[in-house]
Amino acid sequence: MKEGKKKFNRTMKIMALSAVVVFLLLFYFGLRAGSIEERIVEKVKKFPEVQEYKDYPANITFLPRGKLTELAKNYPVIYGNITGDVYEIKFLSDGKGLLVLYDEKENKIIRVFEIVEVKIG
Repeated sequence: MKEGKKKFNRTMKIMALSAVVVFLLLFYFGLRAGSIEERIVEKVKKFPEVQEYKDYPANITFLPRGKLTELAKNYPVIYGNITGDVYEIKFLSDGKGLLVLYDEKENKIIRVFEIVEVKIG
């Protein structure tokens, strides 16, 4: 009977340890996934082109090549002739801001556009 109890205790310890390891891995990768965008925004804020807008709220979107091609059809001046994957970061506040296209691999800003809200009527 004691042998069965030892085996049961050992199994429970292994299961508990496994659960803790799984939890820690999920927690670690969850934090890293959420912070990738934050790290990119922080990198972009260091560029001189962004200094005036660095304190504005930032909205970041990853644009893979396929999405860039699609956007370039309607907005060729902004998205045309860009090769590779980029991040689009919009710094917006009170109807004005900055649109930045950033290449993380090259750590460079590809394009920058000022955004101005215009109300008609």
